[in-house]
Amino acid sequence: MTKLIYSTAILFFLIGCKTIPLQTTSYQKFEKIETDFGTEDIELDSSCTAPRLLISCDERRALETQGSIWSYDFKTQQSTKLKIDFRDYKSEFHPHGISSYKAVLFVVNHATKKESEILRFSISTDGLKLDTVYKNKAIDLPNDVFAVNENEFYATNYHTINGSLAHYKNNKFTVIDKGMKLPNGVIKIGDKVIVSTTLSNKIISYDVSNNYKREKIFKIKGGDNFSTSNNKLYVSSHPKFFKFYKHYKNAKNISPSVIYELDLKTKEKMVIYSDETGQINAASGGLFYKNKLYISQVFENFVLIATPQSN
Repeated sequence: MTKLIYSTAILFFLIGCKTIPLQTTSYQKFEKIETDFGTEDIELDSSCTAPRLLISCDERRALETQGSIWSYDFKTQQSTKLKIDFRDYKSEFHPHGISSYKAVLFVVNHATKKESEILRFSISTDGLKLDTVYKNKAIDLPNDVFAVNENEFYATNYHTINGSLAHYKNNKFTVIDKGMKLPNGVIKIGDKVIVSTTLSNKIISYDVSNNYKREKIFKIKGGDNFSTSNNKLYVSSHPKFFKFYKHYKNAKNISPSVIYELDLKTKEKMVIYSDETGQINAASGGLFYKNKLYISQVFENFVLIATPQSN
């Protein structure tokens, strides 16, 4: 992970931008959900009694401690570390991208510096139970995963030059596309699988119904994770990746963050959150729920809640 962050930072330093785009949304209040370090991905879970937020955490600067999955109760506004039953699984737990479908959670896990896999857990109110481990050369360096159903998913492999998009279905892995530059977030909306390429600064759509025909649909600097709400697609952005690398080296250094709202029909994009003051650093995702924006980040120990001003 350290080598990957370093090599990526060098490339982004060479193509760095001078300014970051300004946000078009005003916010009246900001709050924090306190968790473990490295809240890289967040997911809305509606499988239990009430909807809640699931948060993938890992101390990505050192990787000296085991990662964790947290839950945030929207009603009580309390965050809790979930109990995880790994059964006979003995590898280390360093979660990255996560995605749920009903009562199942898929988790990208970097078990060692050289080996990664995708784990599937059953979800309960107070914990997770591991039931399947997916290992295959088609997912050699997964970053994000998207669950189509309990037995099907898409995953990106975060290689600098030869990144790829993989698909798992019916006990078979298929590489959909390769030769990509740092494919990152992945989501499926209708018949379209959508991928952010962090180094190429592109949002790419694949038409499942047309043999995965590829189309560039947006240009986004340093795109990361996706979410969707109100028929809109949201993606986070690392607009100054060398500052991202400096933040990785020292938490006191600021790494600017941008969240975009994308309209897939009109192809319009809007900046709904933008910050270079350190309010949150290296934002890795933005998720809307009941008129609040939840923002995750790569390294630090909280999720930021941004409440827009009422009209």
